[in-house]
Amino acid sequence: MISIFKPGSNPETPIRNEVPSIALIVCAYNEEDYIIDKLENSLNLLYPQARLSIYFVIDGSDDNTYELLDGYDIPDEYNVKVLHDPVRAGKVGAMNRVMEIIEEDIAVFTDANSMLNPEAIMHLIKHFQDKDVALVAGEKSISKDGKMNVARGGEGLYWKYESHLKYLESRVGNTIGAAGEIFAIRSDLYDEIPGDSIIEDFYLSMKMALKGKKIGYEPLAIASETGSLNIAEERKRKIRIANGAFQVIGRLKGLFRFWNTPMLTWQYFSHKILRWAAVPFLLPILLVLNGILAYFHGGIYLYLMIIQMIFYTLAFIGYLFNRKKSRSSVLFIPFYIVFMNTSIIEGFFQFLFSKGSVNWEKARRG
Repeated sequence: MISIFKPGSNPETPIRNEVPSIALIVCAYNEEDYIIDKLENSLNLLYPQARLSIYFVIDGSDDNTYELLDGYDIPDEYNVKVLHDPVRAGKVGAMNRVMEIIEEDIAVFTDANSMLNPEAIMHLIKHFQDKDVALVAGEKSISKDGKMNVARGGEGLYWKYESHLKYLESRVGNTIGAAGEIFAIRSDLYDEIPGDSIIEDFYLSMKMALKGKKIGYEPLAIASETGSLNIAEERKRKIRIANGAFQVIGRLKGLFRFWNTPMLTWQYFSHKILRWAAVPFLLPILLVLNGILAYFHGGIYLYLMIIQMIFYTLAFIGYLFNRKKSRSSVLFIPFYIVFMNTSIIEGFFQFLFSKGSVNWEKARRG
């Protein structure tokens, strides 16, 4: 609401001879299906080649990812480096390793299966003209290419909503969390991330905010990728992210000290804590309480119960349609909302009872 009344800033793109040096970093594991597309996408970014270095960190990869990169005929004017350690230490391990060796001013992180628009880096770096900006989040977009399903449709709607929230947040304070598909950080401000971190992008960005730095948002720097292949793959991804969400709540306790950072705490609580730790657990409680009140008191409680039952009925029909691989984008919405919240609950119990692995078991994309 505050963002409606506060004008947003619109940093200007710096002139060509003033641009900072950039390290474009792609941490990948067994990405032979995407790695050449990602390399060519990176080579085609509109940024002065003398100021751009491209790092592929493919530790632990045992498919053809390394061979494909090594065999590609890269023009001499491009500075591309491939780092390959046979030991797999997870994405966080790869990030920490490459950040120890780069010398560029700004590190831009992106995923192997995410394709950037040509102007992405130029749009990101304009925010760093403000010396207080430590990190800038780009926009994640789900591609419409390929066959539509509930996973892709739901994920696409979710990221449109999430991107709009990030835009509004950036107008009043800090953007609450960056997506790992595209974000930029001042290299000298990067702190080593704990090796067992699950949602390292969110952890890193909020650590910067806790230090009093600004987290910007750039909607014109876009990382586009296809959605999950099916709902089973999306469920696997959502549960792991939820597990990481509860992990990071315990590690970022400073965000609850509202007397130090009132605006940041309010943004964090309203955007993330309610979504992760409140809504999924309150929904079934509200359903039961509403049923009890409707039975004993009727009236408005009965009407509210009817509305809830209609919603969950539509979600169940959406579930049946998904099992039959039927296309019904309208029913994707209630089903995906229920699916997303039940996945968070599953992720919570995984956090409590299963340590899990730091090595991301990536969801197959369609």
